Amino acid sequence: MSRIYPAGERLQIHTPNMQRVQFNEYQSVYEIVGNERNTRTQLTEYFRMNRVDPEARNYLYIEFPQHYTWVKNPLEWKRRRSHKKAQTPMTHHYGILIDDPEVIPNGSKTQMTNASIVNSRLWRHFEVLHLKQNMRSRNDQGFSEWLLRVGDGIESVIENDMIKVPPDMGIPWEGEYPLNDLIDRVFPDLSRHMNDSSYMVERAILTLTNEEVDRLNDRIIAKHP
Repeated sequence: MSRIYPAGERLQIHTPNMQRVQFNEYQSVYEIVGNERNTRTQLTEYFRMNRVDPEARNYLYIEFPQHYTWVKNPLEWKRRRSHKKAQTPMTHHYGILIDDPEVIPNGSKTQMTNASIVNSRLWRHFEVLHLKQNMRSRNDQGFSEWLLRVGDGIESVIENDMIKVPPDMGIPWEGEYPLNDLIDRVFPDLSRHMNDSSYMVERAILTLTNEEVDRLNDRIIAKHP
């Protein structure tokens, strides 16, 4: 139903012996710990390749997938036969996946906080990026400024710290008819675009419950069988 393009490659990173493992509920701890596959991750195998393959020592971990491919069985890196695809601009996006295995059953808030990634020894190596521009509202200056005022806490309130949505952003609710107006506003000329995928993916109606989702779906299908 969906896909990521360009293709994404997630790389694991973890502290020694703190990688995630998969196991069946009937397995004992001894079986899990003794399973050799559980000791092999993308990161541990990257270090192993650096020991046994001189060519591997030329690449940083984040560069490695451009020259080696990860084989899930038997969990190892293999040198790519051809680099053409890997070297094509914008063919792949590479990122680091942080394994945070510090799950504390029934732990307190303090224990959970202490086990989070921001308290990891790795955190000092990260750069925190702050998003300052709402990409979805960049073509609507008025909406963008309203969002900023709400986020900064300076938008005027009516009562009980409730913010009134500007009239041009809402549809007065009176009976069932506004539901049809909402559908027509979000999906104008829907009958002409039923098979237009780009039209569909650019629009959505968000609801609080699945019941409302079903209600809207039934209404739209009834209008455009």
